[in-house]
Amino acid sequence: MNIFNAYMMNSIFLLHLIGNAISFTLPQIFKEWHCINFVKNIDTSKPYPFQIGELPLISWYDNKYNKTYTTVNICSHMGAKLDNSKITNGCLVCPYHGIQYTEDKAFGETITYQDKLWWSYEPNMSNPPATPFYNNKDYTTTNICLDVDANIMDCALNIMDVNHKQYFNMLIPPNKIKKFKYLNKNNNKEVLGISFRQKALANNVKEYDDDIDYNKYNDYNKYYNMYKFPYNIWTRTRLANKQQSIMNIDFRQIGVDKTRWFITMKNNCDTRDTRDTRVANNIFVKPFMYYYANQYKELLSNNQALHTDLKKLVIRQEVLANENHLDDIYNMFEKYRYPDNNMVCNLYKYHKKKINNYDNIEL
Repeated sequence: MNIFNAYMMNSIFLLHLIGNAISFTLPQIFKEWHCINFVKNIDTSKPYPFQIGELPLISWYDNKYNKTYTTVNICSHMGAKLDNSKITNGCLVCPYHGIQYTEDKAFGETITYQDKLWWSYEPNMSNPPATPFYNNKDYTTTNICLDVDANIMDCALNIMDVNHKQYFNMLIPPNKIKKFKYLNKNNNKEVLGISFRQKALANNVKEYDDDIDYNKYNDYNKYYNMYKFPYNIWTRTRLANKQQSIMNIDFRQIGVDKTRWFITMKNNCDTRDTRDTRVANNIFVKPFMYYYANQYKELLSNNQALHTDLKKLVIRQEVLANENHLDDIYNMFEKYRYPDNNMVCNLYKYHKKKINNYDNIEL
């Protein structure tokens, strides 16, 4: 073999290696942390199935080592679902032929953080998004789980919409609106914030008392919403008396037009039922929080058109005041792709190649 032929063969081999290396780029969504559920909602004696788009997954708890693992919810033997599997000595055991799934068959990483269970295939952050004031003992906690018939972009847009309160709730225009936007260089995560205030009128109060002077509450409530693309939003409502509530929402897409919301609400309001605190506190009591969350669910589920190519063509032809920050969200979602069958199949091929160092898997 002459020098030229040897050079060509080495070049072809290098191109082959480079081609395999760049044939599949792990989508950003599989580097994100996905909320599985609140820990209190999971029976750790049984496996827990869940979906991320078209990706079926199942988690199980190893009580010996206090760890949770996740794998694809399809048995690698004959394709059975693993929902009815048993957990034996920390292993997930398929009920049909006894195939065992141990830590070495885990698919991605699973952790517990702030009383929620999370999954990511290759996380780009050590911890999932945090709920502000979560460990502050002066704040009470309410957890709510909702399924909303809307895609993640529509969910994010509606939470970040400062005109929502004006046209849907209070008929009071927002003012002093400020936008904050930055890129987290550590994980290339885009973050968008919006702050505004609204007049806190007495007719916003749900419970009336003739002995209360409502005029003294005729002040401003202040709001701050922060969106961490693509799956996390938290909002802060700060009352005129400086008491505040935090609503943190972690999204998990379970269908093209279906999103599961994991809502953590924190508030530092005095829960004593006195005349002086009743007006301030009634919007933060637990029943109202459920009402508020379900209001968003009804608004989105009953009013949003399905996510189609036609919808993409129609929207944003009419624009209201105070909506320029919504363009940032639309731009963020230009690169977002729903985890469909093709994407999750490529992910699984990538996974097999990663753990077995295959060179011959075509993606």
